[in-house]
Amino acid sequence: MYLQALTDTEALVIEYAVLNKLFDQYKIWERWGRLFFTQILIGRAQREIEMLTLSAEERFQLFVNRQPTILQQIPQKQLASYLGMTPETFSRLRKKVRSSK
Repeated sequence: MYLQALTDTEALVIEYAVLNKLFDQYKIWERWGRLFFTQILIGRAQREIEMLTLSAEERFQLFVNRQPTILQQIPQKQLASYLGMTPETFSRLRKKVRSSK
């Protein structure tokens, strides 16, 4: 897996064996892990459904509603890729949103 931080980021790393040991020894960790991984799974499933069922414009609008400040922080090319569209489509939709304000 490859991760690239596009803004200042703090990351925590824990070995799989250590995490499993925490889950085995402490019920609170086991509960946290279950809730955390459930949220990850739901988020991934929701993203996949949106990528398959929504138009580029609908995905863009949903993203803007969820993350309005990120448009100023992340390069347009990377946001377009994340949303599954060309940079030109992203730019056109961004311009459309700006002109409707």
